[in-house]
Amino acid sequence: MLKSFNRIHAYFIACLLGFAISAQAEICLVMVIKNEELVIERTLKSVKDLVDCICICNAGSQDETLSLLHAFKLETGIPIKVFHPEGSEDPHTFAVRSGKKMLEKSRCDLSQSYLLFLEAGTLLTNAQILKDMTLTDDAYSCIEFRQILGFGKKEIHLLKASLPWQNQGRFYRNWATNGDFTHQTLDSIQVLDVEEESYTKNHLKQIIDLLKGNEDPEALFYLAQAYKAQHKYELAMHLHQNHIERGKNREQIWLSHYMIAECYEALQEWELALQWYLQAYQFYPERAEPLHKLAVHYRKSGENHLAYLFAKQGGRIPAPSDQTLWTMPILKSYQFDEELSIAAYYTPYQEEGDAAANDLLLRKGVPWFLKEQTYRNMLYYARRLENKRHFAIDFELPRIQEGQEEPSLAERKMDIKSFAELSTIHKRAPRPFKRAIRAVYSARAIFFYIMIASLIYNPRKKLSKICLANGYVPLIWKV
Repeated sequence: MLKSFNRIHAYFIACLLGFAISAQAEICLVMVIKNEELVIERTLKSVKDLVDCICICNAGSQDETLSLLHAFKLETGIPIKVFHPEGSEDPHTFAVRSGKKMLEKSRCDLSQSYLLFLEAGTLLTNAQILKDMTLTDDAYSCIEFRQILGFGKKEIHLLKASLPWQNQGRFYRNWATNGDFTHQTLDSIQVLDVEEESYTKNHLKQIIDLLKGNEDPEALFYLAQAYKAQHKYELAMHLHQNHIERGKNREQIWLSHYMIAECYEALQEWELALQWYLQAYQFYPERAEPLHKLAVHYRKSGENHLAYLFAKQGGRIPAPSDQTLWTMPILKSYQFDEELSIAAYYTPYQEEGDAAANDLLLRKGVPWFLKEQTYRNMLYYARRLENKRHFAIDFELPRIQEGQEEPSLAERKMDIKSFAELSTIHKRAPRPFKRAIRAVYSARAIFFYIMIASLIYNPRKKLSKICLANGYVPLIWKV
């Protein structure tokens, strides 16, 4: 009897362990496809080391898309299941619901598993970061760059599988669930769309066919961007003006102002472009992109006082914390310092330009090509600086100059004896003292100490003013 009880107990424990092992957290890729043979492989390759299974909603593919999916399944061993939507249900909602069923049949823990929703052809960057993260929130969003339409938008791409998600967007995804949900933005991960010309043309045509004749403000915005991408600027500006009159989203309305200005600039009608850039800034003064456009234009046209004016003001504006839309390419904060470092040279405010150049060299995240350009520009600032203070740097190193007699044998022995005594002291000294001795006898250390001392003496005069004026190259900036 006791043996039977022990066997039953062991069997029960084994079942519990088996269930615990099988109930693992997984990530399921969810996609809606229709004739994506040209672009679907790039999406699959970008997430092959991240996802555990793939759920496909086939909206009517008639090309080789399904064959490519089957080949990918054989190559990687990742389970792939294709579902076909029924009735008039939103395909995105159907795809997410099907992915949840797929995870349930795999005996995954839905409270720890996630659904990764991507459009076919998009590319997920830095997927390894997502793989190494501990996911706890209900949803995660990142910036999706819609290069076809010329802007970026923050969208939710990762959904907790245990929640009943629904897409409430009419033209693009807008995920919602019962009640409130926790949400986090992943700044280090981005989603890029397709750049292939043939696919871009077909996709733009699909967007126009879908939205043409629709008077919804959001539809007007996306339709205007589609026409702008086709270089039909007059039609795009007309639709953007309609969107400004009817729209409700402040950020979208601001972007319509900005896009109208870009259209006029593309048509080389600068006076109208200037008017719309200023209107965009007046409408949403927390966004600095219009000021950067103005600074670049006036700097290129040689009107450096105006370029300085707009670059100076733009550099004071921090990026909004609630930003959901981005212009392309994304404006970086250091780009105003770039404009200021160039334009201010031709104004009475050279010291501000020199300070901006120094900030570019010392700031992290600035591309190296821009740092090289800035370093060359600083050579001009060094020549124009007034009230320069020169500091002679002399090194008294033992060397034999031309015409100088060589030391005698007794002097050599004395030098050798002194060096031996110094070496003995160095060997017996504690490690910190040894490091101090090495630093004292290092020419690079001496040069570094002199530069630090000059900074302490007058911190507002950057290293460039002291070193470049004397012809010394500040190699420390290249570390």
